[in-house]
Amino acid sequence: MVKHPHQGYSPNAEQGDCGTLPVNCKVGSKEVIAVGSDDPHVLYRLQALEKRLSLTDLRFSFGYVTRKRWQTAERALGRVGVTIPPRSLGRLQTLLKPIVRGRIVGALGRRPELLLVFFPTQAPVAAAFPDARVVYVVLDDYLHYGWPEPLVRRYEQEIVARADLVVCVSRALAEKLTAEISLARKTVVVSPNALPAAWIPTTAPRKPDVLPKPVSDLPRPVAGVIGMLANRIRWDWITRAVDRVPQLTWLFVGPVGDLDPRNRALVDGLRSKPACHFLGRQPYERLREFLAALDLAVLAYSDHDVNPFASPVRFFSHLPFYAPIIASRGCRQLEEFEHLITLCRTSEEFVAAIEAGVRCGCDDPVRTFRWRAAHAHTWEARAEDLVNVMRERGLLALKA
Repeated sequence: MVKHPHQGYSPNAEQGDCGTLPVNCKVGSKEVIAVGSDDPHVLYRLQALEKRLSLTDLRFSFGYVTRKRWQTAERALGRVGVTIPPRSLGRLQTLLKPIVRGRIVGALGRRPELLLVFFPTQAPVAAAFPDARVVYVVLDDYLHYGWPEPLVRRYEQEIVARADLVVCVSRALAEKLTAEISLARKTVVVSPNALPAAWIPTTAPRKPDVLPKPVSDLPRPVAGVIGMLANRIRWDWITRAVDRVPQLTWLFVGPVGDLDPRNRALVDGLRSKPACHFLGRQPYERLREFLAALDLAVLAYSDHDVNPFASPVRFFSHLPFYAPIIASRGCRQLEEFEHLITLCRTSEEFVAAIEAGVRCGCDDPVRTFRWRAAHAHTWEARAEDLVNVMRERGLLALKA
């Protein structure tokens, strides 16, 4: 088992001693109330935590009529739905705080003692319960989420001031948050994104899986770009690689997001090339089929927007499979895994690495090491680490 590289990080160089717990050992005299989200990366964290904690996933809808129960979605993860008035988490939060508090208590049947929040816009929820302890999980640089910057900064400062524990998905993000908000007296740990343990093959793969339909007849070798296809990708680098390595087939799996004019032109140009195949959005659970079938995995991140401080889920998702990983340096967290991937500084290095990969038959000398490393980077491993940290900080206690 590869040791978790971020375990116990603190901006004050404090090292947490995270022990291990039995997989089925639930902890806590307090129930954790998580203000959840349909983001799959939040859901996977909560599903892994639910195996170890008494946890309720609290969801909000906005309206004037209280809905007593949600339907099928509510059964998935101890989910409780609460209808609150419009703008009660925004401009009218102070005026409507008693209503929000009353509806949450009414839905839960008790006042929350321990809140797990993921977004700065959830600050008013924490403010409605000043006696609750708070764990703030920071998933991204939220200044790039399109919310008004003054609002993001104010809400984030409010949550951090309350938080007993701040959890960041990358070391770079923890350093940025520390520089922007006074965290000198806060406990900050790093818990990157991850992949589902069920996705990891039972043994290190010796060849790629068969390509799934409707792309099962694509000629090999196949390079894959999996995930949201938006401005965060270096489309100019990919275009150069497509032109320079004509024997390679390219598969793009994911929705095409908003693109600036330059990137839109590049993507339109790629769509017109016979070697490029855009499959569109696929169910998240189905992505494993494509990840496992690639000959070459491509992570061409730009160095702007949220990328420098992000924890790229698609990187961890590629780890246990056959395809060697060729990446750019747009995301700082990838530098911590340079021993497992080919990390390129320039477009020339990027194209040369792809050419070399194709020339050697996509042979990867670190394939087995990547597969082993993947076991330390599952949502289940992240949940176990977080439970241990919360236990050490007195937020949870072992059940007798």
